[in-house]
Amino acid sequence: MAAETPQERLRNNATEIAAVVVTGIWMAALFAGVGWWLGFLLFGYIVVVPLIALLYGDDDDRTDWWGSADGDW
Repeated sequence: MAAETPQERLRNNATEIAAVVVTGIWMAALFAGVGWWLGFLLFGYIVVVPLIALLYGDDDDRTDWWGSADGDW
């Protein structure tokens, strides 16, 4: 089995990476005392992470976020 390239690893873990980035940004904003942390938290978890899961996630990610994997919404 050939070793994965960094691009393949990024694509395979895009949903998890997006969740960590969203969490890091809103927590940094919270501890820095800026007022937009809650808005970013909600936007990140309601819009950004599910969108990344839909675009780059595997079938299990799509099923977790959007329901059935057969495309019947």
